[in-house]
Amino acid sequence: MAAFVALGILAWNTLSDDRIRLATLAVLAMFAFRTWMHRKDGIGSDHDSEDRVKASPVRLIGDGWFKPM
Repeated sequence: MAAFVALGILAWNTLSDDRIRLATLAVLAMFAFRTWMHRKDGIGSDHDSEDRVKASPVRLIGDGWFKPM
C-alpha cells in the first residue's frame, strides 16, 4: 500500500494536466483497492495449501516442470 501512496504522490507532483492527474489517481486507487481485497481474502482463509494444490489445473511433476491435468 505504501507503493501506491508513493506513486500517487509522484503522480500528483509531476503531472500538470488535471484530467490526466485525476485519471492516474483513479487507476492507482482501483489497483490499491483490488490489492487490498485480494490480500484480505488471502489472510485468514480457511483453506490450507493442500486444498489449493488439489484445485490447481496443473500439477508439479518430479523434475520441477508443470504438467496439465
